[in-house]
Amino acid sequence: MRYEPGRLEAISRRSGNVVARHQIETTGPVAGIEVVLENEKDWVADGQDLQYVWIRAVDAAGRLVRGAQGEVKVSVSGVATLRAVDDGDSHTDARFDTGTARFYRGSALAILRSTSHAGKVCLEVVSPGLGSRRVELMTRGKHEK
Repeated sequence: MRYEPGRLEAISRRSGNVVARHQIETTGPVAGIEVVLENEKDWVADGQDLQYVWIRAVDAAGRLVRGAQGEVKVSVSGVATLRAVDDGDSHTDARFDTGTARFYRGSALAILRSTSHAGKVCLEVVSPGLGSRRVELMTRGKHEK
């Protein structure tokens, strides 16, 4: 079968009803990076709570470019610490504590830990050739709603 750019969609049905749907489509070249936060609004300043941050290489339409290559550098300031940066590739022996990772299948993951003080956290992600993103987050006290 000859390759053609486009969209492929798989639909799963049970008794005629759609129960699952998955779609992939051809992406354009990498245009930048995107930062996706797991629980931005509910990050507790208890010294234990973690914030998972996905760093994705995306095309101009915001679609993940799975073949993207390159490195990301993550830094954190404020009332949180950077605990790990990883690419998710189980075949690498790269350390988690360097603040850097290579894109694997177009993404990387940073893990931040709150301190016991509520307040502002500044996250900066830099990827040479793809740009940078700066995100400001807030941690809240244990008993704040």
